[in-house]
Amino acid sequence: HPWPVATNCNATPRGEEKCLGFFGEITSQLHQRVASLGAAGVLVATALAFPVTPASAMTENQNFVNDVWWAVTTQYFDQSFNGLGEDGWRAKKKEAIQAVADTGPDDETLVADAIKTMLSALGDPYTRYLPREKFEALTAYATGGSA
Repeated sequence: HPWPVATNCNATPRGEEKCLGFFGEITSQLHQRVASLGAAGVLVATALAFPVTPASAMTENQNFVNDVWWAVTTQYFDQSFNGLGEDGWRAKKKEAIQAVADTGPDDETLVADAIKTMLSALGDPYTRYLPREKFEALTAYATGGSA
């Protein structure tokens, strides 16, 4: 016969041998894929039925506070966060994020103060927040450039 016949034989729980020919295997794979698509469809339907509300989204200032917290968290040498512990340090982030919840783009001073308060909880004189201008001037000075 000119067409190759591919088979897939497996033992059934009763010890019988079950073989699928080439088309039977394709059909079996098709059923598995349809079942997978069905599960994916349920996930998409769930996501559409329960969308993220804008109230749960963070503002740009809150994201900035979160980014500062994350940068310090990943680079801070003392993993006890100077005695605060992970939960205490996380609570300081939450307080700072709440402090800037109602701020806008013109409230840079309020955002900087919330970050400074958060960082001061570490009691570390070498961990501090520098506004962009001061950071750029310090970087330029350290690399031999002009401020």
